[in-house]
Amino acid sequence: MNHAHPLDHLLDEMLPKAIELVVCVRDRDRIAIDDILRPLTVMQTRALAIAVAVMVPDDGVFSDLIAWTHVPDSPADLDEQLPYDVLAPGEKWCGGCERVRSEREFHIDRSRRDGLFSRCKHCRRDAAARQLREAA
Repeated sequence: MNHAHPLDHLLDEMLPKAIELVVCVRDRDRIAIDDILRPLTVMQTRALAIAVAVMVPDDGVFSDLIAWTHVPDSPADLDEQLPYDVLAPGEKWCGGCERVRSEREFHIDRSRRDGLFSRCKHCRRDAAARQLREAA
């Protein structure tokens, strides 16, 4: 017989907040993120972390997931940081080669917010070739 885990009720309670947090993170809204996290207890925070963790897609690239947290300290640091805050219209960051590329260099993925894959055509082609070599 399965017994309920002590966090089960908290997970149910935190799920709407987890969804809201994911949206705020994707929108890079630091103020809203802080507003969500600040009032939580330790147990609520733990339940929220679990709820968010189960929402992370398996095909997500880690650098894409944390890119919003990288803010350059100075203009000299721009080359070492993920450039989300300095992209021009029509540009997109590739999490594979870690370069800014034209949006034309990305395949369409209508399931993503921006409508494009997170990796450029070059990186996707290289990954497919690598998988073929590994499978042989």
